[in-house]
Amino acid sequence: MISKKLIPAIFMHKAEPCRSYSDRTNLGIFIQDLALDMANRGADAIIVFDLSDSDFDHYQTMKRLQKTTDLVQIPIYIAGNVEKIEDVRKCFSAGAEKVIINMSEPDSGELLREASRMFGRDRIAASVTSFDAYFKHQKMLSESGAEVIFMNPRDIVSAQMMSDDISCILVIADMSKEEGIETLQKEGINAIASGFLNEPGFNFVAFRRECLDLGIHMNVLESSIPFSEFKTDANGLVPVIVQDYKTGENLMLAYMNEESYGMTLEIGKMVYYSRSRQKLWLKGETSGHFQYVKSMTIDCDKDTILAKVAQVGPACHTGNPTCFFTPLFGKDYDEKNPIRVLNSIMDIINNRKGDSSTDIYSNYLMNRGLDQILKKVGEETAEMIVAAKNTDLQDLTYEISDLVYHIMVLMAVKGIKWDDIVKELSRR
Repeated sequence: MISKKLIPAIFMHKAEPCRSYSDRTNLGIFIQDLALDMANRGADAIIVFDLSDSDFDHYQTMKRLQKTTDLVQIPIYIAGNVEKIEDVRKCFSAGAEKVIINMSEPDSGELLREASRMFGRDRIAASVTSFDAYFKHQKMLSESGAEVIFMNPRDIVSAQMMSDDISCILVIADMSKEEGIETLQKEGINAIASGFLNEPGFNFVAFRRECLDLGIHMNVLESSIPFSEFKTDANGLVPVIVQDYKTGENLMLAYMNEESYGMTLEIGKMVYYSRSRQKLWLKGETSGHFQYVKSMTIDCDKDTILAKVAQVGPACHTGNPTCFFTPLFGKDYDEKNPIRVLNSIMDIINNRKGDSSTDIYSNYLMNRGLDQILKKVGEETAEMIVAAKNTDLQDLTYEISDLVYHIMVLMAVKGIKWDDIVKELSRR
């Protein structure tokens, strides 16, 4: 059964949010703040329509979207000014979860095929303005597997007639709340966008609950085991270990009761029970440092939960990324975690910047300047290519390691961190 989603829209004109596609009045708010507000109120995703009239405005819009996707931990779809494969690539580089191709544009069919092949069919969507337009491109859409976005079709009754492998989002600019409910009840429609969802302060959580009460299968988390089967303490609490879902870093320890567990499933953000204040606690409610749930598992005794989250900002109230920052003894080091190893080496290289001694190779390179570092990166690249043409994998491993080390020296000189690289790779 399709889990139906609520997707508000943001329209960008001259790199600033405006009222709608037809009304370009500036809203007077940064896209980062608008998108973050929508996410925090419970939106499932956001569609951003780029209405730029110039290359400069489009460039500025992409730069602001990149900052926005760093902050907002829900999917963002990007539409508008997507005319060639390079435009699709730029959207993904800006952090798009999905890129929307306008099927009314020339050569859109070929672009749809190529984009689906290069980036994956689940990351591409196609916009059409009517069922007639859909049927015109039906074979191509089915082959590409792209999600279909219907733009302002007032004649829509149901999407049952569409292929089973096609999912559909309905976008109507002036859709009312009643129309939204009616539309979500129709088969084949898996999301609605724009309309009343764009109203300032709209409560997505309350509306989603209203839909659930009407029997509409909404996009909410579902637990495979009821809380009643968890082994709690005398106060009905179970401890929760919280980890960063990408790095596996332990962020904090907190507690949940049945109510906070249920709310976490409902809103998709971590809600705990505060033992000191004796009440529920939405993590990030005052600081904005929300934790978006990615997965939750329970241990073999069913008395401890492991939650993997997308953390916004630092997890600790002290401003530290994690609550576990005070060393007691031993070295916090894991040679099996690649990012930890790379960060550890980078720390050593950074600590040697400014050291005038030349008996350590890193110091020697940095003291000789950027040109020498770039020369070594070039030489190591050539040596890696030669090794790759041979059959000795150990030799290739050695040469790749040499190249990575010299790239790390370059990163240190330019002030680039591994976190920056990982973040950019994640966008892609």
